[in-house]
Amino acid sequence: MPTTSGEIALGNLTAQLSVAESDFAARPKDLDVRSKLVELLATRADATGSIGDLTRSAELGRGAVELHPDVAQAFRMRARAETTLHRFSAALTDLDAAERHGLKAAELAGDRATIFHALGRYDEALVIRKRQAESNPGLRSLGLYAALLSDMGQHTAADEGFAKAVRSYRDVSPFPVAWLLFHHGTALEKSGQVPRAKEMFQAAVARMPMHAHARIHLAALEPPAAGLAWLAPIADKIDDPEVWALQAQLFAKTSRADDAAQAKQRAAKQFEALGRDFPEAFADHLARFALGPGNEPGTALRWAAKNLELRKTSESYQLALEAAVKAGKSETACEYAEASATLPHATGRLQLARADAFVHCGKPERAEEARAEARKLALLR
Repeated sequence: MPTTSGEIALGNLTAQLSVAESDFAARPKDLDVRSKLVELLATRADATGSIGDLTRSAELGRGAVELHPDVAQAFRMRARAETTLHRFSAALTDLDAAERHGLKAAELAGDRATIFHALGRYDEALVIRKRQAESNPGLRSLGLYAALLSDMGQHTAADEGFAKAVRSYRDVSPFPVAWLLFHHGTALEKSGQVPRAKEMFQAAVARMPMHAHARIHLAALEPPAAGLAWLAPIADKIDDPEVWALQAQLFAKTSRADDAAQAKQRAAKQFEALGRDFPEAFADHLARFALGPGNEPGTALRWAAKNLELRKTSESYQLALEAAVKAGKSETACEYAEASATLPHATGRLQLARADAFVHCGKPERAEEARAEARKLALLR
């Protein structure tokens, strides 16, 4: 499937952003100008992993309602910004306001589906995503539907959906293709299909060489030396602390202690700033850093608990369970394990984390029940 070179497309996008920034400086109250700038920043953030672009696009979106308190699109723009920052309750409130100010429910359905998916309300999101994929089949609608099916454990259907999304594409921009390949890779990785996941991440990087998220996932699946090679081209060009956090782990495994310490310090400084300015958006990232190279289980548990307050998903519970066990909080781990027992669409990884928690809090029978569920899910896959 031929597309424009990723480097050329990114250069063109940066040029468009320069014009959009000039327009915004001249007309900061113009909602269309602001919307265009937000869209371009979000596109570059997705393609490169730029935290600066991501947070600036969100902050611009959050300011729309203050300037246009009676305009439906302003509320929709702010809702999308709040979603980006994982302020899901505020986002849903803004979508309600956008509807009251004139936008139709059907126009806002996709925004609601994004929030429902993030919150783990998969069945509600499914109704919307399925309808959109059937009524307007395209790369994005089919890709979003496939990603949701994957999180619901319907891996075969998800795989077919991603393939259908690729076949539907008729443009030459590499941005949507890289987006789809990355999410397909993520779905495959979650379902344990690591070799195919690596192929998808490699394909995403081939389309968009600066795709930080694809490089990070790929590097984590490779031996340390190979992983470091995947991270090297972006380590000094972007501001995503996930790159440096993973570098710290891989440097340590290759006996490069000084490099590991430097990368860890660099990641810690950026994570500290993000936790202060955007705690909801980066709670899970901060928890994983503290569990890994940060080596602060208590801090990890605090951030994992905050993330779990925001959304009740398999990944959120799994992170909280792992943090509680590592922090030696057996009672807390047991509470999380019991609370997640009836979670719809629980993953095998969550069941294994529950089993480990039950072992630590002295409930071997419950641990075996969780292991049995994990085995069942593996067979179903």
